[in-house]
Amino acid sequence: MKGNLMEVCMQELLSFNPLLYIIAIIIFLGLLIGFIPLVLFIWRMVSGYSKKPALQLSAGIPIEGVRVPLIASKLGIKQSASITFAQNNLTPLLVIYADRITYRVFFKREKYYNQIDSVAVYPHLRPWTRLRFVFKEGTWSFIAYMANQQDLDQIMRFLESKGVRVDAGTW
Repeated sequence: MKGNLMEVCMQELLSFNPLLYIIAIIIFLGLLIGFIPLVLFIWRMVSGYSKKPALQLSAGIPIEGVRVPLIASKLGIKQSASITFAQNNLTPLLVIYADRITYRVFFKREKYYNQIDSVAVYPHLRPWTRLRFVFKEGTWSFIAYMANQQDLDQIMRFLESKGVRVDAGTW
């Protein structure tokens, strides 16, 4: 009797459409992939991860650069600050070097200061601020979400000293 019950259960399990298994796995992975960055994003917001001043740009930039604490990073189009196509809540990156910046939304990229057309600051949900880099070449812009106003002020002064056009009305 036990053997028959196991056989019947196995037949019932295997008689389901395999497409249902594939759909269930895709839904599970989608929830998992979407849930982890959301938890990290909320943790950064609640814990004050990026509210503490971390930058010391006035003392000079070390050779390994200065990593800016970010809440998130986005990839947008050059023409509009509000239209974005990609977001990174898990591992956002902005590193400032003496001659360039390194940023990441999906892939790590470098831009020298002479390749940056302008930098603007856009207020967002408090206490965050969006720092938007518009590049001379290409159709994309990089948007860094920051929570610390002192770090933002230091970055804007530093970029201005490097010859990057800073939109005065937004800062």
